[in-house]
Formats: sequence, C-alpha cells, structure tokens
Amino acid sequence: MIKKSIFKILLGILSFAILLFALFFLFLKILPIYNPALLKWVPILICILGFYVSGMINKNTSIRYLPFLFLSLLIFKPFRFLYFPFALVLIIIGVLTLIVSRKEVKKLYKVSSAFILIFVFTYFLLSQPLILLQKGFKVTQGGDLVHAQKLWDFSTTSDNYVPDIEYIDSEGNLISLNSYRGKTLYITFWATWCPPCIAEKPILEQMKNEFREDESIIFIDISIDRDTKRWLKYITNKNPKGVQLNTNGNDPETMQKFYFSEIPFHCIVNPEGTFKQSNDLEYSKIALKDKNKLQSFNQNQKTIQ
Repeated sequence: MIKKSIFKILLGILSFAILLFALFFLFLKILPIYNPALLKWVPILICILGFYVSGMINKNTSIRYLPFLFLSLLIFKPFRFLYFPFALVLIIIGVLTLIVSRKEVKKLYKVSSAFILIFVFTYFLLSQPLILLQKGFKVTQGGDLVHAQKLWDFSTTSDNYVPDIEYIDSEGNLISLNSYRGKTLYITFWATWCPPCIAEKPILEQMKNEFREDESIIFIDISIDRDTKRWLKYITNKNPKGVQLNTNGNDPETMQKFYFSEIPFHCIVNPEGTFKQSNDLEYSKIALKDKNKLQSFNQNQKTIQ
C-alpha cells in the first residue's frame, strides 16, 4: 500500500513537471505573447492544471502523503517564480486545487475552492498588461514595440517608476536606486554567467569613458548573480567603472518590476525617476548626448505601434 502511494505521488510530480514544460513551451514558443516569462498568471495556471492532474492521480492516496506533491513547486525555481511572497500564492493555489480534486471533500468546499481559484487567476491575469505579437514584431532602439497589440493594461499610472528595491554594493551596503533621484542613470542588468553580458562589457566601458566628464549621468551595473563571491571576484579583477551593485537575491522582483526576462538588459532612468528600456548601446550613447532625445524617455510606458 505504501509503495503504491509513493508511486502515485512520484507519478503526480512527474505529470506536473511534464505539464509545466509543455505549457511553458506553448507560451514561449507558440503563442505570440510578449514576455510570457514575466506574467504571473502563467505559473498560476500551470499550478492549477498541474495540481489538479496530480491530485486526480492521487485522489485515493492517503492525505498524509499529499504534502509531497508540493515538491513539484521546486521545478519553478529555474524560472524564477519561486520567491517570497509569490511562492505562498502558489502553495495556496496548490492546496485549493487539491481540495477540488479530493472525492471525500464536501461539495460546498469544492465549489468555494474553485471560486477562489477562478478569482485569483482572473486577478493576476488582469493585473499585468497582455500584449500580443504580430507579424513583423520588433523592439525599436528606443524600447518601443512595433507590430504589437495591447489587449489590456489596467495600470493606474502610465509611468514606469524605479521600484524601491535595495541592492548591495561590494562592501555589503544597502543601496536604493531612488537615492540617485535628480540624476540621469544608465542601468545595466547582467551576470557573470551570461556570455553576451561579458562580451559587451568592453563596449560598455568605452561608453562610460566617453561620459566620464558628465556628472549628470551615472552608470550603474546591477548583477543578478546569486553567487556574490563570483560577482565580487569579477569586479575586483576587472575593476569596471561606475556603480557596481548586486540584486542580493532580489532578482525575481527586479525582473518583474523592470519588466525583462533576458540579460543583458539596459534602461535609461530620467532625473524624475522613471525608466525606459534602451538595449542598443550605440543608440543609448546618442540619446545620452542629446538632451532633446533624452527628454523622450519621460514617456516611459512602452509605445505600441
């Protein structure tokens, strides 16, 4: 009996994993959705479907074994969805879904759980912009989206303000980007394990050197390395110019707030504290030199053309 229960639990975890990779492949490769890896409703949907399937497989399994099904959530770790407090949301989703799948649970509890699941999924579905990519889609040098259709965006503001997240410097001091308010910032998100990031470092350093006399512009490199020793070793050996920071484990929240899923990622922050993507280094250099072009970055919401 115990062996059968263990087998069903393992089968439930395997089915969850298969479903996760299948749906992520669907969202990342087939459906034309902009930045699906940053949409929180995607892992919530995966959780609902995954726990329901694994719950149905284990509908006759003793309830004392069911907590092991939550090991399935560890599969989200490489996708950077398993962070506090969002991990608690996924756990609650899992519990409610398992309640729906259990045959001994009263109908009232099943219906109530299903209603909560629908409400939570809908809330997260509508809480972030949903943009569909059309034929010929591209991101311009100025960070605007071309050939994309915004289905909805219920944000209360059109400005992308720099989030109030604290990072650490090489000495372990906590630094907030808002402490640089009043300056123009050119922020680079990178990591030591990212070959494209390392490849563009010499170009970025040349760019910093060109603006070394302009005190109104500050270059900030923010590493998303979890291995801070590796990051410290790199900046000690290479001695890059500008401010060097590390996300200190806040990389999931950072990627959500700055709305990027791949590195290197660059953005320009105006003196008022709002940012816009500017991944093209040559274009960024032109924009930083031309104050008129720089003013265009005050319109921080991505323009859909």
